[in-house]
Amino acid sequence: MLSRRHLRIKVLQSLYAYFQTSDGQVNLIEKGLLSSIESIYDLYIYLLSAILETRDFAENRLEDARQKFLALLKMLS
Repeated sequence: MLSRRHLRIKVLQSLYAYFQTSDGQVNLIEKGLLSSIESIYDLYIYLLSAILETRDFAENRLEDARQKFLALLKMLS
């Protein structure tokens, strides 16, 4: 999710880059700002997929533990 804080940070970084260059190439700095904003969306998608992967890992681990416990109960019976 693109928050106001992220936008503020990206804009300030772009302004800093603009004032550090002696040429003042606005088009190049604007393209950099837009690409960094798009990368925030990519990172958000990766974050969502990481949550899903964590859930799948936890489910698999619980299922493995359940199977081991059932095998132990069968051995004790």
